Amino acid sequence: MLGKSLKTFAFAATLTIPSVLPAHAAERAEPYPVRPVRVIVPQAPGGGIDFMARLFGARLSEALRQSFVVDNRTGAGSTIGTAIVARAAPDGHTLLFNSISMAFNATLFNDLPYDTLKDFAPVAVVANTPNVLVVAASGSFKSVQDVIRSARANPGKLNYGSGGIGGSDHVCMEYFLAVAGIKAVNVAYKGAAPALVDLAAGKIDLSFAPMASSVALVKAGRLRALGVSTAKRTPLAPDLPTMAESGLAGFDYATWYGVWAPARTPAPVLQRLSEEMRQALQLPELRERLAVQGAEPAWRAVDDTTAFVRAEVARWAPIIRTFGAQPK
Repeated sequence: MLGKSLKTFAFAATLTIPSVLPAHAAERAEPYPVRPVRVIVPQAPGGGIDFMARLFGARLSEALRQSFVVDNRTGAGSTIGTAIVARAAPDGHTLLFNSISMAFNATLFNDLPYDTLKDFAPVAVVANTPNVLVVAASGSFKSVQDVIRSARANPGKLNYGSGGIGGSDHVCMEYFLAVAGIKAVNVAYKGAAPALVDLAAGKIDLSFAPMASSVALVKAGRLRALGVSTAKRTPLAPDLPTMAESGLAGFDYATWYGVWAPARTPAPVLQRLSEEMRQALQLPELRERLAVQGAEPAWRAVDDTTAFVRAEVARWAPIIRTFGAQPK
């Protein structure tokens, strides 16, 4: 009887093993990457997204022993380069480095050539950049509340500079105006730098500027920093109060930078990339280079990034709708 049972078990095992082996084989991660990886940056060289892509691309090239080649594809509010990734093969060999504008554009443009939440597989968020509310050093504003009081006493008189409709500085300022319950007129420039030059000269009243682009003018005594946009004080300027500390409870804004792959990219590839970027953020030299750019490490894992991006699209949609969807 026992012999018969053993024979039955052995026969069943011979039937089971062939079906099990392919499943185990399928679970083994395929080699990645097997050729150079194209990293699309939907912004011109020299900007914040470009900096992040080159910084992390160099680290990924070293860690994964394949070239991660940055390809700047600009135009149409960053949607041209983004669309290239949406249409790419989902094998991890085409990636997108982008910023919070990825979430903005889902509402800002009414005819996107892709679906922000369906056509991409989020990989990781890697860093944040705080914005700083700045005014001319020669002006009368000494605090955030000075600005708010002036705006309430003189409705529609204040103006602010931004780098263009739907940019990080523009959305951050519109968020500030909504939370403070005040109004100001947007003066759009071709980039944040010329806006800050005019602000320092007293031609406009205020601006929300990235830490990196404003710090030199603040140190030179041409601009005065009133508050930082993030919920917590930034270690890059620990003496600068938050907007919440300045009377705007719950105020929290940061320009974040992240990485996407085309939808349906295999999960092991996404996890490998995410983990390599997490490890990169532990390197002191990489963290120092982020700090020079006014950025702070802010890694999020794959699942967390997916939920975060979805929440950011929903969070900023009401603010963006106040100035309307734009044609590409």
